[in-house]
Amino acid sequence: MIAQMTGWMDRLSKRERSLVMSLFGVILVGVLIWVVFSVRGSLREKNEKIRKNQRSLNEIEKLAPKFVAQKSQAKQRIERIQNNPHGQSPHIPMLKIAQSTPVSYRKASYRDTEEQKGTLDNILMPAGDLDMNPIGKRRRKKTKEPKLYRVNKNLKMSSVYVRTNDLYPFLAAVDGVDDLYFISRLNIKRWTQDPDYVIVDKLVASTLQFVEE
Repeated sequence: MIAQMTGWMDRLSKRERSLVMSLFGVILVGVLIWVVFSVRGSLREKNEKIRKNQRSLNEIEKLAPKFVAQKSQAKQRIERIQNNPHGQSPHIPMLKIAQSTPVSYRKASYRDTEEQKGTLDNILMPAGDLDMNPIGKRRRKKTKEPKLYRVNKNLKMSSVYVRTNDLYPFLAAVDGVDDLYFISRLNIKRWTQDPDYVIVDKLVASTLQFVEE
């Protein structure tokens, strides 16, 4: 191939050879420029990918401690539910708080009744049977894994009205004692004879429990 090109060039005049060499030079410069720009473009894309990956890595490093903490909290919560001492009696922790909650109350009557004093546990009583509701969608296939249930127990006052301001400390204490035990429903009615007094018509004490299916 080279010998043929050399022979072809020898047959050209000096002027024609100059034109051919100039053309080759232009082509060679064009090829070099294309190669340089292609390499620069490829390097630019690679650098941009590296920067994006670095930004993603920085975000992951920022979120990793939070994710690990949330995962640890979730694990601890599951362990607490599994070891729930009052899984079948969610009202017990609340009644313990009621034992240390002083209240002023009056018995319901058509006649004016005197105000009496006592503790809330003598007024707020359990009512009805234990109720258990599965949390989440029902599984189509049975598995050996336990299913999470919300366990409920009703409490109510019977014909006794408590001073409204005395009820607030109890509700605040229940809310702050432990998020494993909570009030899922609360119905309160004011006393028509004295609006400063209310009756707890229904309080649902709830907790969580894993149950083998």
